[in-house]
Amino acid sequence: MVTDFKTLVSLCEDELNSREYAAIHLGRIKAEWENLANWMELQNYTTFSESMGL
Repeated sequence: MVTDFKTLVSLCEDELNSREYAAIHLGRIKAEWENLANWMELQNYTTFSESMGL
C-alpha cells in the first residue's frame, strides 16, 4: 500500500486522467488534495498512518 502522500496523489491523478474525468470534477478533487496537503504540512505529516488525526 502506498503511504507517501505525494506519490499517492500522483497515482490518483494518473487514474483520473485515464478515466477522462470532467474538468470540473477533476478540479474539485485536486482542490481537496491541496487542502489535505496543506493540513498534512501543518501537522508535519508526509505519510499516511493509523495515528493521523489523533
